[in-house]
Amino acid sequence: MPSGQPIGRPVRRDLPMATSEAIARATGQPAGTLRQRPDMNDPEVRGRRRKRLQERITNIQYDVQQAESALTESNRWTERMEGLNQAIEQARRDADSILTAPPDRVGIPLPAWPVVIERLQPAEPAEVTLRIGDVSFLYTEALDWAERGTQKVEPQLQRTEGDVERLMPAEVPVEQRSELREHLAHGIATLVAQVRDDALDGRASPSVTLADLATPCPTCGGWRDLKGRCPSCQAREWQAQSLREDVDRLIRERNETLDDMQRLRERLPVLRRQLADARTELATLERGS
Repeated sequence: MPSGQPIGRPVRRDLPMATSEAIARATGQPAGTLRQRPDMNDPEVRGRRRKRLQERITNIQYDVQQAESALTESNRWTERMEGLNQAIEQARRDADSILTAPPDRVGIPLPAWPVVIERLQPAEPAEVTLRIGDVSFLYTEALDWAERGTQKVEPQLQRTEGDVERLMPAEVPVEQRSELREHLAHGIATLVAQVRDDALDGRASPSVTLADLATPCPTCGGWRDLKGRCPSCQAREWQAQSLREDVDRLIRERNETLDDMQRLRERLPVLRRQLADARTELATLERGS
């Protein structure tokens, strides 16, 4: 390699520099139109420029008014935050009220009648007969399997004989009988399913009484199940949790409102400077008309 020859791709010096005509042909635009500045002496150009500046001034003036409003002691943001504060406090009071037991409601115990399993057939079709006091209940398993794609819906034990109403003491008030009836029906059905599963797995089922199926709840005056859960308390806790989630949402909205107001306050000097610049530019354009 000759001395002084640069290493790399050689530069071709026989190609002419690209001209505006060549670029125009390549882009499909007429020659002389590329990178051409608008003629500010053209009335149409000046009119469009004037219109854009006037629109910009109008928009900035609106933003300045909003920012100046954010500086006042009472404004739409502070009013919104005050409304949110009231809603937050109300939701908190409602949540506390929901979790408070009704003062005139007292739990009513049920008789300690044993639950006697008189007949148990755990295999398909399962069948369970039990007696509580002088009331007999029969639960049977349907055989019609519901096909849904590749999945099958397991049959459930259904009560075909037995009246839950006969298990309820007469002293249970009318307004509580529906709740207790539903509680007992669910508790007995759950117990029957457990008895069937225990038999299939070779486990002994626990001895249970009617009183165990509906233990008075000291918190609300309702009834608890075999696992110590009170459906009424659970329902109130779900309602209270929903209200607490509303409180969290309202607090986030209040914080966002405060942030919006603060951002506007901080932007005010910049907005005023932008407004002054736009007005100066428009005045300069008007003087040159």
